[in-house]
Amino acid sequence: MANAVEKVNGIEIGDIEKISGRTDDNIQAMNGLEFTGATPYTQRTFTGSGDFVVGSSGDVDIMVVAGGGSGGDGYQGGLEAFGGGGGGGAGGVRVATGVGVTAQTYTITIGGGGTHAGGTDSVAIGYTANGGGLGGGCHGTGSRPKTGSTGGSGGGGAASHVNSEESGGSGNEGSFDPVEGYGGAGGKWYFTAFNNNAGGGGGGGGAGGAGAQGSGSTASCSGGAGGVGIANAFRTGSNVFYGGGGGGSQSRGRGSAGHGAGGNGGGGTGGHSSQDGSANTGGGGGGGEFSGSSEGVGGAGIVVIRWITGAITDNSSDGSTATYSV
Repeated sequence: MANAVEKVNGIEIGDIEKISGRTDDNIQAMNGLEFTGATPYTQRTFTGSGDFVVGSSGDVDIMVVAGGGSGGDGYQGGLEAFGGGGGGGAGGVRVATGVGVTAQTYTITIGGGGTHAGGTDSVAIGYTANGGGLGGGCHGTGSRPKTGSTGGSGGGGAASHVNSEESGGSGNEGSFDPVEGYGGAGGKWYFTAFNNNAGGGGGGGGAGGAGAQGSGSTASCSGGAGGVGIANAFRTGSNVFYGGGGGGSQSRGRGSAGHGAGGNGGGGTGGHSSQDGSANTGGGGGGGEFSGSSEGVGGAGIVVIRWITGAITDNSSDGSTATYSV
């Protein structure tokens, strides 16, 4: 942040080292204009579960990201030929500032990314972010339905039924305000006859926006893109995106419209070799292209806690710490 005072007697403030023996860091104001300067922060990041040990009370800012959901499986063969799987929903992302902490030990839980399942929850200092929803699978068996599952962000629906949509799952499972994530989109499959069909799975929802609809026609199909994540600067002082939804997959060999891209924030792209959600972003996994392909697993979550340097005493040994100024 720039100083409000720009010049003194025509000299740029950046060229003046001292005024009456004092640096601008110790001068609060001049003629009513404040010297703002940069604010020093300390942060502690947890990429695995552990303890946050506070030695003295104060206020902190926190970001809690849950694990992302897995993408759904695709299909090739039989009546439901050439269906694409839905993208996994991103883990929920919750951000809070000015959270009071006291001298005690806080248990930090980091949610894991889902493998053929939704992600799991992350918890820190009384804030829970819900795991991302599983992407819909074309087989629709047991615990792996054709529709996308509900989660912090919802999974995308599969492309599996004749001229119909399999809906995406709802996001913001915790009913938080502001929301922790958005819904996944539906998949779409088009069929007129055997070997004259195509379909694309829906994109998984992201922490910053919903997934995109999959599409299908006799000519081509496409998987829907995963929803965008949200930017946060608590870890480094510069924005990094978290909570991107997984992309849905297009059908195998059907047109060139393409697989759905993963959402910015660690979402995996759908396809034959679908991508996993990026580690410690809560990104959703990409949807699978057909039965023999591998759908992407969700990315694990993360917790970042920051405070103005000196505001609290941090006695933690778990996680990693760094300082920066903004």
